[in-house]
Amino acid sequence: MSNRSTIVWRVDYVGIAVLIVASFFPVVYYSFLCVPFVRHLYLATMTTLGFLTLGVTLSEKFQDARYSPLRALLFSSLGTGFFFFPIYQYWLQW
Repeated sequence: MSNRSTIVWRVDYVGIAVLIVASFFPVVYYSFLCVPFVRHLYLATMTTLGFLTLGVTLSEKFQDARYSPLRALLFSSLGTGFFFFPIYQYWLQW
């Protein structure tokens, strides 16, 4: 594998992580406008997971194939935030 393809893959993963986290912000911010604690908790959790994902994605150490499950787990965790948000919103807020 060439060095250029590794760089392009990293940039692609960074873009995906940033888009997932950024698309979560408006929905959570306006849905929990009257519940600031929950809003801040969700946004802090997603931001932390986003930075953790970026750190692993950009780190040279984690580019080895044996760390692929870890990278997949981090991206799945970002997506899971979208799974738990509607459940919480439906059952506890509406």
